[in-house]
Amino acid sequence: MKYRLSIHSDREHCLFLMLALMLLVFVLPIIEGIPLPWIGQRGHAGESGNQIRVIGPLALAVFHTLILVSSAVAVSNSRVLTRRFMFGLGAAQLLCSWGIMLTKAIEFDSAAVETVRQFYLWTTIVLYLLVMFNVLGYVLRGKTVTRDRIFGAICVYIFLGIIWAFGYTILHAWNPESTFTFPGTDVNNEAYWLGDFIYFSFVTITSLGYGDITPVSRPAQMLAVSEALTGTLFMVLLMARLVGLYNPFQEDNPSKVESRHEQT
Repeated sequence: MKYRLSIHSDREHCLFLMLALMLLVFVLPIIEGIPLPWIGQRGHAGESGNQIRVIGPLALAVFHTLILVSSAVAVSNSRVLTRRFMFGLGAAQLLCSWGIMLTKAIEFDSAAVETVRQFYLWTTIVLYLLVMFNVLGYVLRGKTVTRDRIFGAICVYIFLGIIWAFGYTILHAWNPESTFTFPGTDVNNEAYWLGDFIYFSFVTITSLGYGDITPVSRPAQMLAVSEALTGTLFMVLLMARLVGLYNPFQEDNPSKVESRHEQT
């Protein structure tokens, strides 16, 4: 029987999900302020009632689509009812995200669009929570440490930061003047909100706390505190679980090891 010191690979359901999440986290905040080349700049919010038509909504729709597609692969082993609910919610999400992008591009704005945008933000949180808990269950139920489970743990951690970023966006949309302070940022330009809050969320969950973006209202402060606590507890509990599962002398085929554990 052959043994070796390594972490073995398995079916990699979570790799593409991890890459899609990283695109949203690392690329969107950088490119979201770039003007759309076929539209250009149409004026700032507060001057003529229009906003700068930037690439942010288009990039968000593309990245969100990639996350939904890769999430479908990652949760392919979950229960049928759960999958159907997530797929239905994901289909509604795609319609909302691309619909919002088109309304921004053609400068159509109304109360109905804002309602759709709020629906999109809330359902994104629900959908990402469902996917995150499915991936977390896959990671914690394992009998061995595989490369895909490490990818899954990374996905869960990134999901936490993104979910809180959407929560900050919703909170700030209710009261833009007194929820957060931004250095040198037009708080009325919603195209920059998500990128700012992705940055603030991961600065908070990793306990860096640079202080450039500051929660002012009490709900925003408590939301930031809850994120910092969740991030710390998640790292402690996850590391304890993975260390407990890790066996440096695993067999070459982790699926055989897991089946043997199930039989015993």
